[in-house]
Amino acid sequence: MSDAGSSSSSAADDEALQKSHDSSMSTHRRDRLAYDVYQSVLRSERGDWIELINCAPLASQYHLSEYSISKYGHHGAPYAYLPLSLQQPELTESILLKQNGHEASAWLCELRTERLPACHKDIPVSKKHPVKLSCDDSSVKPVPVATEEATTALEHGHPSTEPSFIVKTSISHPIKYVWALLTVSVSAIVPPELIPMISHHVFSHIPSHYKQMVEQLSTTDAAIVSWHQAIGRAALPEHISISLKNTKDHLQQQVRGDQLIRVPMSLSLEKILQDQGIQTWPMDEINQPTIGNMYLSSCPGKKVRLDGHVQGRSAICRDLKVDLQRYKDLGIHVIVCCLDDEELQLLGSPFEEYKKQVESQGFDLVRLPIAEGFAPLDLSRLDAILSVLILNYTLRGASILVHCRGGVGRAGLIACAWILKMNFVAPEDNEAGKEGPLPSAKASDDLRVVISLIKLIRMRRSLRAIETAEQACFLLEYVRLIHQQEYARTCYSTCTA
Repeated sequence: MSDAGSSSSSAADDEALQKSHDSSMSTHRRDRLAYDVYQSVLRSERGDWIELINCAPLASQYHLSEYSISKYGHHGAPYAYLPLSLQQPELTESILLKQNGHEASAWLCELRTERLPACHKDIPVSKKHPVKLSCDDSSVKPVPVATEEATTALEHGHPSTEPSFIVKTSISHPIKYVWALLTVSVSAIVPPELIPMISHHVFSHIPSHYKQMVEQLSTTDAAIVSWHQAIGRAALPEHISISLKNTKDHLQQQVRGDQLIRVPMSLSLEKILQDQGIQTWPMDEINQPTIGNMYLSSCPGKKVRLDGHVQGRSAICRDLKVDLQRYKDLGIHVIVCCLDDEELQLLGSPFEEYKKQVESQGFDLVRLPIAEGFAPLDLSRLDAILSVLILNYTLRGASILVHCRGGVGRAGLIACAWILKMNFVAPEDNEAGKEGPLPSAKASDDLRVVISLIKLIRMRRSLRAIETAEQACFLLEYVRLIHQQEYARTCYSTCTA
């Protein structure tokens, strides 16, 4: 009996040893492939490829990323991550050619008819008790589809019979704001309890002429498009269209000080979260308007895997109308959609139906179609859009929601850009608030900002946020643009003083 037990234990040990050896060999081959590719890219002497491969470790798909380690164990993913732009350059070229057409024609803004409220109060802030980040939402569980409403929703999603597998719907998995980072949650960049405190900081440094303009327009139907300019609300879509076609003028306005580069005086949101945690700040202690928040979510009305589970992932059959209503309950005023018509159709929310429901529930809509895994092609175009969003929504107290398919890659990228322009992140060695980096500032400062942005978005949304090297590389380029514009503004001010 003892011999049999010893033999069984020995066999188990041998099997474990073999698995460990196989894993070690697999990791060695993975790392060797990654090294060979890196050396090949260096030999190409192509600056764009070199920068892309250097940004690869920042991607959540990277084989040694925090996400990969959490998913596969401490050795990371068994395969090497290589940016698609390097793996399949011809496919990438065709994808970006299609996206370029979208940026030229599909980026648009649809407005509801009534005016934007002068000051939106965000999610009610507790006056006594902080909310714990670690709280679980026990009500969010997969449930079998059994209700008549859920079955009807599935029929609209095209399955012919009631499924026997688990399906996530807008009823079983309601879109709502929760502290725990759940797949079905809407994530807020700024914890609602910190909105009053951060608003106090932001409005203490906003140009006085902008605040006066907001006060004067509080009862009028107007849109703010620069530090000094307001236009009729109905003219905003045309203004955005013109700005996207003439981004050079947008950049020149920034240098002259007429247009937003970044909100003045930085504030490290990451440091506040780490050092102070969630604190309450009673609304009645601050007699001032609040900023609007930035939310991230997966695609509303999303319908995928309706024929059954795929690789252990449940079917999803959401109701567009129900999801949008929950956005409205959160106080969201404008939706930024990063999907093109084809992808919306694929996800079960055809654009015409999507647009109809968005308009019927009173949202403004901004479309920024971006190919999955990629980023906007034009830095200044995105910057022009973000300037309008911040001046006309965020600083007027209206919250923004951005979504793509899952709300982590493309949506996470737009949220990072918003965080940067709101000045909620800064290098540790650049004391918050100076007019911008000095000419001697090192390139490592730009990279440090990017790392901080990615760390913050993963803290607030998901470890998967910023999925690809292409997206991380775009962030680096965008940080450089903002720093360059700030330095140009400083030089211009000095010369014209």
